[in-house]
Amino acid sequence: PMPDPPPTPFSPTMANGGFLRLIDPQKAGLAPYTQQWNLTLPRQLPWQQFLTVAYIGNRILHLPSSLNQPHQLTPADLKYGPFLGDMINTPGLAQQLQAAGLPPVPVPYPNFINDFGGSAIVQQALLPYPQFSGLSNHFDQAATTFYNALEVQAEKRFTSGISYLASLTMARNMANADYGITVTDNNPENTYNQALEWSPSTTDQKYLAKFDWTYQLPIGVGQKYLHSRGLVDKVLGGWQVAGIMNYFGGSPNGLSENNVVLMATSASGDGVNRPNIVPGVKRKTFNYNLTREYFTGQLATQPVQFTTNAFTPSCQYCLGNTKRNYGSIRTPPLRIEDFDAMKYFHITDGVVLTLRVDYFNAFNRTQLQAPDNNISDSTFGMITNSSSQISNRQGQATFRIEF
Repeated sequence: PMPDPPPTPFSPTMANGGFLRLIDPQKAGLAPYTQQWNLTLPRQLPWQQFLTVAYIGNRILHLPSSLNQPHQLTPADLKYGPFLGDMINTPGLAQQLQAAGLPPVPVPYPNFINDFGGSAIVQQALLPYPQFSGLSNHFDQAATTFYNALEVQAEKRFTSGISYLASLTMARNMANADYGITVTDNNPENTYNQALEWSPSTTDQKYLAKFDWTYQLPIGVGQKYLHSRGLVDKVLGGWQVAGIMNYFGGSPNGLSENNVVLMATSASGDGVNRPNIVPGVKRKTFNYNLTREYFTGQLATQPVQFTTNAFTPSCQYCLGNTKRNYGSIRTPPLRIEDFDAMKYFHITDGVVLTLRVDYFNAFNRTQLQAPDNNISDSTFGMITNSSSQISNRQGQATFRIEF
């Protein structure tokens, strides 16, 4: 038999001028894992009530991310400024760079201009892998989250016609990425300085308060008062009311800006850039009732919802120094209450009619849209959309016969 031919070696020019997806054989696909710890103190109280105070903590490591992007310009290369968009073979380019006090940019490999044509610009030549038009690090397991919370819960079991469950969570959730699927997560502003990505997560809630309760009126057949059958029982007896009340603090918000030149040069990976911090200016969120008053005609001037003067645009060929998110700049909170009332009609010992009326968002509250977080917009810090993120008040009635 003829021997097998030797394998064809990979060509060093394979995929030149094309887009590649990178897999790091040493770090890609690391299995995420969780570290958890908690301390819980339960206490029984009189009248079938229970109180629980708990501290909850957890940390998750090796989550999918887009943090380590190998195809970003280094911040030092931004010194080339407007030259980044020039063709590498522009006549006199070397002399212009020298006159500007910049080092020359050589053609990175012999076939560079043929591979990229009109895209054979200085920026492409300065990239870490100039032979590729793009290089995406999917399966980068570099993200992590760190959650700490104080939880307080009070509960009363159903006795004497009353039950409730009330809880309050004061939490802080820090992370350097917010999405579990790499392709949906923005690249970092600067892969060489990822400290700016460590910030409150967009899923962080300053507080979460919930209160569920049920109260059965002590009137009518089988109850403490007016328990004889008759007209009084039919009108006042058999009523039960309940409610579900939810209150959530807003989520942290981040800042962005339009920097056309920076986007064109892919200096920050996917064109994401952020403004700069103004030192000494305290960052805070203003009461969202100001915007409600504007939308209802009580204010003549549209207000900003956070301290916009705490930020300033970055320069044309610079990366801003703001963090990914700020806990002091939050989206509108959510407050919503649902109630229901039930009436039992005891026709006979074996037949019961039930009338139930439910109201969702009973107080017809609104949750405003998030304010404009782009410092390049004239509406920076304002809410420009008057629609609500939650549905208007809705009611329904049901009638049931049990026999």
